[in-house]
Amino acid sequence: MRIPDSTDHSRNAFDLLRFLAAFAVLFSHSFPLYGLREPFLVFGLPLANSAVYMFFVISGFLVYQSWDRDADVVRFAARRALRLLPALVVVVLITVFIVGPVMTTLPLAAYFRSADTWRYMISNASLVTGPLTLPGVFETNPYPLAVNGSLWTLTYEVLMYAILAAVGAITHRKTMRWVCLALLGFFATGWTVSSALGVTTYSLPLPGVSRIGLDFDWMRVALLGTFFFAGSCMYGFRDKVQLSVVTALVLLVACGFARNPFAVMVLLWVTLSYASLVFAYRAPAPLRRFGARRDLSYGTYIYAFPVQQIVSPLAINAGAGWWVAFAVSAILAILLAALSWHYIEQHALSWKPRVPQQEVDVERVTIPTHAGT
Repeated sequence: MRIPDSTDHSRNAFDLLRFLAAFAVLFSHSFPLYGLREPFLVFGLPLANSAVYMFFVISGFLVYQSWDRDADVVRFAARRALRLLPALVVVVLITVFIVGPVMTTLPLAAYFRSADTWRYMISNASLVTGPLTLPGVFETNPYPLAVNGSLWTLTYEVLMYAILAAVGAITHRKTMRWVCLALLGFFATGWTVSSALGVTTYSLPLPGVSRIGLDFDWMRVALLGTFFFAGSCMYGFRDKVQLSVVTALVLLVACGFARNPFAVMVLLWVTLSYASLVFAYRAPAPLRRFGARRDLSYGTYIYAFPVQQIVSPLAINAGAGWWVAFAVSAILAILLAALSWHYIEQHALSWKPRVPQQEVDVERVTIPTHAGT
């Protein structure tokens, strides 16, 4: 089976994959936010890491597909903004004006007088993703201070959107996939060489960017860019990709047996991009219907962390176990995600610019990511 050109979500399981990835991030975060070491590693990595990488693969595939259907920069930017910003702004406002005042150890006047409160609101709501802390909030938690550690990845997601749109704007459609392949090679080689040299973090000296509070770490750009453009290349070369369940299983087993960190990462670049597409298009029909009426992945992702930061210390103080904190947090996060979808996200999506010739844009993208990495 080859990858079809159709964007009809009833014919694939991307909605289910995104939700599973968001839930995996919630599950993975539940351990450190409760004060425990995560007991389950996937390919030698925290589960949240692998889930975030899969999100970037799926995003690279679907966003390239969206551009291919309508190669207009303005409409492309509007679609991406309407998918990300409305729900993000709401969760940031809830965090600043409800969670913060309730959970802060400071007097309310001091909390609202602090420049850090307003810096958190403006930077995170605008996707600059600056400080992850609010004054006096979650100071004594097992994972102290971090308010919503999942939001930082959104900035890198938007960076990938911008790179792909720039590539699309300056290249012909027939050559765009080759440029994406070159970017995949560039990011993969850059991460590998930098890691071999012992680089763990390096702030990119981008002109003018630091003035608005943006700070891109090269190692994150290279790693997430590799997964994003691996997904993009899967779409760009979809006419040459044969989706085989057996091949996907062999790749997954190979990742499981690999021990060298570099070998594991190289295998993950191939395996996650290929296996995600195999699952999306070869999953049984009932799984492909998941999310037909609502997409809870983005809401689950952006609400889970602050919910867990509230619930975990309460559970600990009440003498409840980890599983209670996890279960309660999961239920609350999914309920908030449902409210976000029904009252914010789907209404925002109705404003997305239509593809010319009356085609319907049914593509939906959700980002999700791992705190503190």
